[in-house]
Amino acid sequence: MEMESTINKILDNVYSENSCFFCGRELTPNNNSEEHVIPKWIQKKFNLWNEKMVLLNGTSIPYKSLKVPCCKECNGEFLSSVEKQVAAAIRSGVDAVRNLNKEVLFIWLGKMFLGLHYKELSLPIDRTNPQSEMISSPEILERMKLHRLFLQSVRGEVVCNDFVPYSILVFECKAPDNPRGGWDFVDNWFGPFISVRIGNIGIISVLQDCQTLEQAWNENMSMYYDKILHPIQFGELESRAFYQATRFNRTPKYIIRTEENGQNCEVHCPPLMGMSCKSVYNEWNIEEYCNILAWRLGLPLKQLYYPEVNQAWTFLHDAENDFCDIECTDDFKIIDRNKEPTNWLEK
Repeated sequence: MEMESTINKILDNVYSENSCFFCGRELTPNNNSEEHVIPKWIQKKFNLWNEKMVLLNGTSIPYKSLKVPCCKECNGEFLSSVEKQVAAAIRSGVDAVRNLNKEVLFIWLGKMFLGLHYKELSLPIDRTNPQSEMISSPEILERMKLHRLFLQSVRGEVVCNDFVPYSILVFECKAPDNPRGGWDFVDNWFGPFISVRIGNIGIISVLQDCQTLEQAWNENMSMYYDKILHPIQFGELESRAFYQATRFNRTPKYIIRTEENGQNCEVHCPPLMGMSCKSVYNEWNIEEYCNILAWRLGLPLKQLYYPEVNQAWTFLHDAENDFCDIECTDDFKIIDRNKEPTNWLEK
């Protein structure tokens, strides 16, 4: 298949059960395969095979059944190479993951994100009414198109000229003894955002913010890069990153140029700031953030948000602002709401 045809299919948002979820190539009996959205090695390591993932409309589907159509070239060559590199780095530890080419991590995170939402594109919002509107919207489809386009860099077909589309942050975590407790996955179309915790590795990514979150956190949150985080602490950082992604007030504009020979596609992104001096993030609202934190950690809002002082509880540091080294046990208990709070998230 010629390059131009592939790019045109992506830019036209062509999706079909008879085409590859990744590159859009038409599938035939000779090049047809399936890609597990959540890699099989992760399912095996964390006993996920018969566990279920809940999709955006509330539908639950076993991990083992969460598969998307994929051509053999993408599955067996490009995505297989990425999978092997990431799996080897994760087995080696946090330093290996941090030293891995971030574009490899982006492709790995991005193909899971794409596969999951490719699956959801055909689902109605109201699962009790098959005739209701689909989950997808014009805005989601536009982001999906751009995300799918950026992923073609693994095929050597797309070059992002002088910019990086994504932010990726890597943290070291404590791994519970229970294997199932070592896996966590969160994603959302705000950002778009994806975060995974795989044993003692935690990865947070915003897929279309032109490195904005990564640059901001390198300046303000680098203190946590050399800490070993309890899963609940990683969940707090994940919640902060996700909420910050929802406050992003720029919409990157892309200039896409395909050469006449159809063999190369370049993407340019003008500076996000433009002529504005306004911050790229809207003002932080503690109560809104706490609602996300409560949802993420599965805890009552009243245990995390103190409206009388408009402050949020934090698991990351104590009253003296020292890092909290929390023991990683399965029976870790949440704070007692009746006690006087001493840990504050200052913003």
